Amino acid sequence: MVFRMLGPLLVQADGLPVRIKGRRQSTVLAMLLLSADRIVSVDTLVDAVWPECPPATARNQIAICVATLRKTFKEAGESELLLTSPPGYVLARGEHRIDVVEFLQLAERGRDAARHGRAEEACALLEEALSKWRGAALDKLPGERIEAEAARLEQLRLDLVEERAGLMLELGRHRVLTGELGELVARHPLREQSREHLMLALYRSGQRAEALEVFRLGRRLLNEELGIEPGPPLQQLHDLILHDSPELSRPPAAAPSVSVTVQTVPAQLPADVMRFTGRQQELAALDRLLKEPYQSHAPVLATIAGVGGVGKTALAVHWASQAADRFPDGQLFADLRGYDEENPPVSPAAVLDRFLRALGTPAPQIPEDPDERAALFRSLLSTRRTLILLDNVRSFAQLRPLLPGGGRSVVLATGREALDDVTGDYTALRIRLRVLPPAEATTLLTKIAGTDRFGSDPVGLEQLSALCDCLPLALRIAGARLAAKPGLTVRGLVERLRDQRRRLDELSPEEGGVRAGFRLTYRDLAPEAARMYRRLGLLRTPDFAPWAAAATVDTSPRRAEELLDQLVDAQLLEVLEPVPGRPAR
Repeated sequence: MVFRMLGPLLVQADGLPVRIKGRRQSTVLAMLLLSADRIVSVDTLVDAVWPECPPATARNQIAICVATLRKTFKEAGESELLLTSPPGYVLARGEHRIDVVEFLQLAERGRDAARHGRAEEACALLEEALSKWRGAALDKLPGERIEAEAARLEQLRLDLVEERAGLMLELGRHRVLTGELGELVARHPLREQSREHLMLALYRSGQRAEALEVFRLGRRLLNEELGIEPGPPLQQLHDLILHDSPELSRPPAAAPSVSVTVQTVPAQLPADVMRFTGRQQELAALDRLLKEPYQSHAPVLATIAGVGGVGKTALAVHWASQAADRFPDGQLFADLRGYDEENPPVSPAAVLDRFLRALGTPAPQIPEDPDERAALFRSLLSTRRTLILLDNVRSFAQLRPLLPGGGRSVVLATGREALDDVTGDYTALRIRLRVLPPAEATTLLTKIAGTDRFGSDPVGLEQLSALCDCLPLALRIAGARLAAKPGLTVRGLVERLRDQRRRLDELSPEEGGVRAGFRLTYRDLAPEAARMYRRLGLLRTPDFAPWAAAATVDTSPRRAEELLDQLVDAQLLEVLEPVPGRPAR
């Protein structure tokens, strides 16, 4: 499970959101997460939920909140998460991920690297720590204790931002800092360390007058707000800038490191998917990769393509987990975010930086040039047997720099669009993943919701599977809803999904789910292709010939074929095998 508090409280199980109902449960869970693996007394929880005047039944209500949380987590597949330990409760972290813990661990590693003079490595670790933040910590959760913890975490974040800025100045990266530090000073004008970093970054970027203006504005603010003068470090920097002191010049580049690359064994695969079902043919095809003869100048490569929610990542992670012991030199994993709604795709250079560090390359020895990074990566893998799992690949251009030159490693890439460019240069196993067969779809539903929910209604089970179009993501959402709501009958959920106007709403919790998958794919269509797709949705048949598609947008058959090819590549349409008397699409 994944717990995120560096932003609004968010809980996920196997990548699906877990709904925490109500402010009280959210507050209790947040307090337990903030003290993971430590006892939190009932009195502390009462004080967090009712800071001023707790009711007489407060302790009983806390017990009810914990019991409800346990039920929620049990339905998500985790029954040993919340433990009773007088005088309160403990959240046993185990293998579960908590973003606050990850943030603090990365921050400590970064500071340790900085103390030992490894500025490049320290800067990368602090940047990774700061990337865990999605907004204000524990946003929208009230209460003095929660607000105090949120303020403490925000203070740690600001300290880390300043420390990272200091390291970047040390490394001579002042130009990229000016905009970032300008925003930071505008939001926190009384933080003198931030103002000092901004002045130095501006001065080293050739903006001496702007650096002096930053000091003048800060001094006036401190005088007006607090009646004090800027501190000695800020005043000393101001004097040095006024006199163009040589002390302010960019620090000399660090001497080349003489450390030796140490081979390490990374194990970066995500946790296997619970209740994985079916895909036996695809798993067998992937197993055959392990029997392919080695080629010294070409990588072993497989791609899995399919529409959002069809289970590409689940298949890749499940197979990789089963085959991990066949790769003694480790497993590398990266989500390239090719279809992320909020973040841009990850650059190959950034992925190579992470992979090289995971393979034991000291940060100072990682080249800045992307081509040189790719060459070093190929060199390191030339004698190793490593599994490389690349999730959500957007294009072959994003994938190509991450391929080994050959040897014994295997690359497994997933994406919504078929990476056809791979075929021209590499021999690749190409898997186009489709929805589950009906029998496997009903099996997945019963695994998630429980066989007892369908024992007396096998017809409802088949209807529910069909209304989910046998799409694994939709099946998981429907099954999780039945598991979480004992009062919701199978027949009741079937009736909800039969209403085509509500179906996407039912299968898209919290703006995610099925709608998000279609939205991201549809967003990237060319306007003419999107218009055809909308018009095709008005047809009363799922099968149609190209001439019918041409008529929907009043275009030529040839142009219609081009647009249909775009929709097929986007996994929004499927080409049917020619059958006498049946349309071609």
